[in-house]
Amino acid sequence: MKRLSLCAILVMVFAAFVACQSGGAAPEPMPTFDIVKSWTFEDKAVWPATLSSETSYAGITATSMGILIGPIPPAQLPKTATINGKTIDLTTRLQLPKNGNRSTGALKIPMEGPCTLVFACLSSGDSAERELILSNGKKDIFKKFLQFVTMKEANIVFYKYTAEDHASGDGNLYVYTNDLGGAITLYYIGIAK
Repeated sequence: MKRLSLCAILVMVFAAFVACQSGGAAPEPMPTFDIVKSWTFEDKAVWPATLSSETSYAGITATSMGILIGPIPPAQLPKTATINGKTIDLTTRLQLPKNGNRSTGALKIPMEGPCTLVFACLSSGDSAERELILSNGKKDIFKKFLQFVTMKEANIVFYKYTAEDHASGDGNLYVYTNDLGGAITLYYIGIAK
């Protein structure tokens, strides 16, 4: 009986320790997004294998050369993203080059005002996280490290673009990575109300 009581106490202490380490709270559930516009990169008539500098594709402009589009390599399939509770099977990727900035290796998306931006993305490397950066044209407004490309489920990253972001910028959102080690991969971009 003493041994059973001691085991029960140890289990409770361990559970309390784990709860303290994790903050005691469950992770917040992914919000639901009211997507009004979205982009994937499968349509070869719209999205060539290499984007040309200062050319618009379905409303998104490539700021320079070096942005590549192509099929996801077979070793990385299946690849999925879950948005609004629905799983999307991903087949095509857009790679933003390493060492980018607002004018080199970025996507430029015209913004009309406050919204929520939603990305399905991963690092392009299999051994290093890489940073997704969003800029309003004047300053970086968001940064997020992305998991390895070997993950089967893409990271869903969202950012609430505010009236302040819009007023203090040039009316565009720039998406890039300045990582010196490698690229990042985008599978989906959405704009929500």
